[in-house]
Amino acid sequence: MSPRKVYPSHGDEEMQTPEKLEFEKLLQQYDYAFKRGEIVRGTIIALESNGALVDIGAKTAAFLPNKEVASPYATAQSTLKSGEDFDFYILFEEDEDGQLTLSLRRVQTAQNWNKLEELMANDIVVQCKVTAVVKGGLLVDVMGLRGFIPSSHLRVKQPLEELVGQELPAKIINLDRQRNNIILSHRKMVAEQMAEQRKDLFSKLHEGAVVEGEVVRLTDFGAFVDLGGVDGLLPLSQMSWRWVEHPSDILSIGDVIQVEVIGIDHDKQRVSLSIKGQHADPWNEVTK
Repeated sequence: MSPRKVYPSHGDEEMQTPEKLEFEKLLQQYDYAFKRGEIVRGTIIALESNGALVDIGAKTAAFLPNKEVASPYATAQSTLKSGEDFDFYILFEEDEDGQLTLSLRRVQTAQNWNKLEELMANDIVVQCKVTAVVKGGLLVDVMGLRGFIPSSHLRVKQPLEELVGQELPAKIINLDRQRNNIILSHRKMVAEQMAEQRKDLFSKLHEGAVVEGEVVRLTDFGAFVDLGGVDGLLPLSQMSWRWVEHPSDILSIGDVIQVEVIGIDHDKQRVSLSIKGQHADPWNEVTK
């Protein structure tokens, strides 16, 4: 039977014995409001055909239905023993009889939500497994939970269909446990990673250095060369001593070339490059 509060009469207020004070402390333990979504420690006290009764320190024994034991095919009688202690997830708060409903199988899910909230608070990268391509982005599995990466938050070169089944690092940008909603950004992770690479690269670059880079974009006025996190500009006038009509006349996207650093703007994080500066001016030879 559930403990019942006993309220002292006016005449008892001045007669608080140690036994009464101790009893009141015990009663106060039952005043804790257990809330849905909390994880509590409890002990199996009885096994029934449809579940188990669990002591979690509430006013009445809480109930663990068979379907919330471990899997849809497990039952309390076949899986649990009286006297065993477990962490339980509060599935429903007190009903009209004052009984809470618990879940064992949702404990790991709740713990993973807590971990994700901690990772988001600390801006830490998480690994996601791409499960499907949907309208507007990718569905991913992150710590056993379903997440979504919008197309606007992706920075990948290959078609999205090729990403299914692959691991993709990302950062959490929104969590809503009530709506079971997890939004992640791969672009944010890449941008921060590239910013760190740029910072490191700029600390090492100096004018006159000859470095290796990959041609990533061609324009009418020159080519952009990836130096390993920083795109440097190779102007049309610095490609060759001879006349070049368009960068595509001598370069293609994907070419790996040697370029000389001829200018660095640390404030704007821009790098100017040259190919022809690595070779002697042929007009000087003509003059000779």
